[in-house]
Amino acid sequence: TPRDLGAFLGMPMNEFLKTYLTVGDAKYSECSEFLHMWACISATASLLERRVSLPFGSSSIIPNLYMMFVGTPGSRKSSAIKLAKKFIKRTGYDTFAADKVTMQKFLCDLGGLNDDGSTAKGSLEDVYLTELGLSDIKSHSACYIAQDEFSDFIGINNYGFISLLGNFWDIQEPYKYRLKNGTSFEIPVPTINVLGATTPGQFNTIFPPAIADQGFLSRLLIIKAEDITRKLAFPPQLPTDLDAKIMSNFSKILQLKGEMFFTEDAKELASQQYTTWKGLEDARFATYETRRYSQLLKLCMIMAGMRFSLEITSEDFILANTILSYTETKMGDAIGYYGKADNSDTSHTVLQIIKNTDRPITWKAIYPSVSMHLSKMTDLIQILTNLLAAGKIQQTQEGYLPVIKPLSETPTKFVDYSLLNVFLDR
Repeated sequence: TPRDLGAFLGMPMNEFLKTYLTVGDAKYSECSEFLHMWACISATASLLERRVSLPFGSSSIIPNLYMMFVGTPGSRKSSAIKLAKKFIKRTGYDTFAADKVTMQKFLCDLGGLNDDGSTAKGSLEDVYLTELGLSDIKSHSACYIAQDEFSDFIGINNYGFISLLGNFWDIQEPYKYRLKNGTSFEIPVPTINVLGATTPGQFNTIFPPAIADQGFLSRLLIIKAEDITRKLAFPPQLPTDLDAKIMSNFSKILQLKGEMFFTEDAKELASQQYTTWKGLEDARFATYETRRYSQLLKLCMIMAGMRFSLEITSEDFILANTILSYTETKMGDAIGYYGKADNSDTSHTVLQIIKNTDRPITWKAIYPSVSMHLSKMTDLIQILTNLLAAGKIQQTQEGYLPVIKPLSETPTKFVDYSLLNVFLDR
């Protein structure tokens, strides 16, 4: 395999992502380019599996990602997920998780076993090799959890399953499991990618605040799905040439294999960014911050993979960090007032009402929309007071307005938001 398959194939830098984002054009989709972009990133990660790795100390990093589209019903989250899933299915990729599954069945599927631990197809030797190596595709068990209704897949308050997925994010060895009937088996190094979708209210139900410190949420990228701003009564099919080009790009990803590496310029940028990054303002993402650098390295690998290259350049780093930084500015807004407060759902609704108006709005105008969730009017005043104190809204003589902070990261040499104009202008 050439070290730089992209150069070998004549693929210009970032052409892969630019081509895919065409599916989010207003002519073809009501779904935003932002969601289509992340769906493409997730699909690429699922195809790369463990065929590529990045040496990291005594271990290695693989480009798998856990992400969740969070937005109101009708924000077309499903459209982006289903389209990306459809494309990679056509490459022959078929290791998708079932739409609804128990944790035990999920593990049996990963190990190629029946529910009772007997082999499902052939022998276990057909599933994994005796000598496990990250560079050998037969040495791991991959699964892509691509579910546009994530609550249907994982259920409610499923602490055990959520914890298991958290452990699988960066696992580097086979996983041993004992079934209820006493049968024990070993799963070749699990390689999991997650692309789910839910609403802010459902997010609070799937992941109760009591488990906020669990490993899964600290590894989860939360992607805000904005309300749709365009409507297509009769969406057309993608042009044949565009469809063929996207399929060709995804198919080429399957040819990439080997150890990735940073150029010296990219390594210096990554080191500087890592040591100077100040973190996020939202305290709810404190555990996410501890794994933010790993998320960034995974994204860098995917950006290089989209160029069909094993070399991670400074341009790959800046694009990856820009995408991640922009996404982080919206993570808190995506889940609203996710927390332990009794009125967190209502607080989120109030904040969205204020953000969706083009002029100051009074508490009297807000109250009819949330009155059924409150026991008295003073509850709304308390919510507004809390939002003011948290810096989420501002008060004028005419009413309340949202606080909109400009995009920023210091120093700015680590980001280039002009790269994202394709959807920032929407």
